[in-house]
Amino acid sequence: MSDDGAACAIWLPPGIPAWPPGIFEQLKLLPLFLQMCGFGRIVRGAAISGELERAHPREMHFYLNFMAVDPPFQGMGLGAAILGATLRRIDEVGMPAYLENSNPRNTPLYERGGFVAQKNILPEDAPPLISMLRKAR
Repeated sequence: MSDDGAACAIWLPPGIPAWPPGIFEQLKLLPLFLQMCGFGRIVRGAAISGELERAHPREMHFYLNFMAVDPPFQGMGLGAAILGATLRRIDEVGMPAYLENSNPRNTPLYERGGFVAQKNILPEDAPPLISMLRKAR
């Protein structure tokens, strides 16, 4: 996170799943998701989750789960700074990195960081997501 809290990123290291493994662990989260999303959206979310899981690389990698910059601070290089700082640390251990890009406007940022588009994930009734992989350096 930036010192002022205007930008943040959540990275998962290799071997840490984005979602809890196992049906019982996932079912524990069902009441929370129902409360947050409602039944209709939870069905849609499950379909999207399945598409994301199928596109996710099987090799060990760092996973950019979430990155955001507060709108008044967008375009000032904060996202690039946070991304670059983490990618330098990932390069030190020689691992690949992966993300799903939900905003095509961010594609140039990720490409400058060395990510390459792999696949368009087109979940039904949802905006497309672009899976992007950065090979180990």
